[in-house]
Amino acid sequence: MIKKEIRPGVIQLTLDEERWYFINDVPFPSVTWILNYFPKGIGFDIYLAEKVHSWEQAKQVLREAGEQGARLHWGMEQYLSGNPLRIDDHPANSPYPFSAKEWQMILAGVSWVDKYKPTILSIEESVFGCDYAGTVDLVYKDFVTGEKKILDWKHGKYMYANQKAQQAAYVKAMRLNGIEVDGFDIIRLGSKHKVGYEWFESKEEDIKYYYHLFRCAMRFWKDENPKPAPKIIEVPEGLNLEVEPEPATDGEI
Repeated sequence: MIKKEIRPGVIQLTLDEERWYFINDVPFPSVTWILNYFPKGIGFDIYLAEKVHSWEQAKQVLREAGEQGARLHWGMEQYLSGNPLRIDDHPANSPYPFSAKEWQMILAGVSWVDKYKPTILSIEESVFGCDYAGTVDLVYKDFVTGEKKILDWKHGKYMYANQKAQQAAYVKAMRLNGIEVDGFDIIRLGSKHKVGYEWFESKEEDIKYYYHLFRCAMRFWKDENPKPAPKIIEVPEGLNLEVEPEPATDGEI
């Protein structure tokens, strides 16, 4: 179990495959967990089939992809926060530094920031919808159009529909809470494009369409979790076998 306070009154709780957000002690399932029930499509299936030969290997590939995503997000967060960033940094408390491939992805993201000069409004902001929650990577104001948008850094071979559904859910959650936002962007780092990234900019019809797909995934999630609540079991954090000393024999002190 990993428990983290996002901000006063907001707790993020990760339990194996589950992730919950608590606001004022009320639990909300995370958008990313809900979207595990979203079909990723034939492209993802082909990618995974090329990589693995068993379910255990598939889980390992997905785990490593998640870890790499966390490292890239950490790097971009550091840069956008004005902190120094080096290739030999150990991202997200990792025991090893950025790989050459990860550093190239970071450089691609940095090139986008330096070229388009977004006005950063918030980083890693938690948002709550009517029955879900999540974390937005970046909220920014477009330097040219003045639009207020959210942005998510992605990596991998393709850009998937579930990633767009994720961002549409965040846009809807922000609007539900009275926060005006014009749309979402996704930047896939490490693409084969000359600039090193692929950029998707949503239109209003995209938000409507992909939010509908998110709600479809939510139906499957609710069917599998008819009484959703985090299953927390209190356990000791450590164990130690207490061995009583053997009684002393005659002549021993």
